[in-house]
Order: sequence, then C-alpha cells, then structure tokens
Amino acid sequence: MRTPQDTLPRRGPFGLWKGMSGSNIGAELTMIRPFVFIAERVPDPHPALRTYTLAIAPRGGLGWVKAVGPFIQTGAAGLELRSAFAALRAELAAHYGACETFDGPVGERLQCAPGAWMPALLVREQHLAAVWRTGAGSRMSDALQCVVLEARAATVSAGRLHLECHFNNGDAVDAESASWRIGRRPPPE
Repeated sequence: MRTPQDTLPRRGPFGLWKGMSGSNIGAELTMIRPFVFIAERVPDPHPALRTYTLAIAPRGGLGWVKAVGPFIQTGAAGLELRSAFAALRAELAAHYGACETFDGPVGERLQCAPGAWMPALLVREQHLAAVWRTGAGSRMSDALQCVVLEARAATVSAGRLHLECHFNNGDAVDAESASWRIGRRPPPE
C-alpha cells in the first residue's frame, strides 16, 4: 500500500528526507523523549559525524536531524577543532552554496587571546558557526529550511562538531511533539 511519504523525494542529508517514518531509517532508534530518537547510524552517514538525533512525529514524519561528531583533541587555541570545522564547512558550502559564518566573541566581549580560544568557547564567550538558510543566498534543496554547523567545546582541550538540518516541516513536528503531555506515551509508528 502506498502512503503519501512514498511520493516524497528520497534524497537529503544522510540519506534522510522530509516526512520520513522511523521504520524507513533502517536502524534501531532509541526514544529519548516523545518523537525524538537517537540513531547510531543512518542510511548515508558522514565520516565526521557519529551520533544522530531525529525528530519523527506520527503525522509529520522526520522534521529535523542533528548530528554530532567525535571528540577532537586540541590545544587552547583550538586549531584542530577549527580545522575540522573549516573542512566540513567547505564540504557543505560546495553542496548548499553561500553561508553566513559567525567566528568571534559573543556580545560585547573583546576578541580573546589566541591561547584562550577554547576556554572562551567552553564558556560560550566565543562562537564558531556557519548557517545556510533558504532565501539567504544558499542553494537549499531537499525541502531543507536551514542547516547549521557549530563547533562546541566540551573541555578546554576537546570539542565536537554539531550539524543540524531542519526540514520545512520541522516546526510542525516540534509542535506535534510538544502536544504530548508528560507521562503519556506516544503512539507506536
């Protein structure tokens, strides 16, 4: 029996697509809250990323995916983390086009010393991110609305890359998830 999801395009980040059901992922999903799941693998994984969090609601299907890379050991200047960020940003830019990059202090804070970059990133006084949005010069496709790449510090000597891909149904999927009361189990897929 064909479903409306059978007519959706079958391409997107990590081999996932807007509205995809959990049963189409082809991996074990662990629910961490209503309609939000962790998957250790996806149909088309990226070598720089390891764990995938997916929002999949019964009516809306897949609304967003968030991927996290392994820890990257680095010095106080964050050179290894910044290099990994630059490599993944270049790869994404080749696919999605122009992005807006945020690389500097947060708020009114002065630029940090080179040896204090990771400590500043850890306390969120420093920011390193790239954003691709529909209508902002990016070549968004696959029903994507927004893609965000961010470098985050876990300690002063290690960090990770975080990549978020939001489909244009993501807000509806989040609203569907939020409509479930605490303690009420979501219906099975």
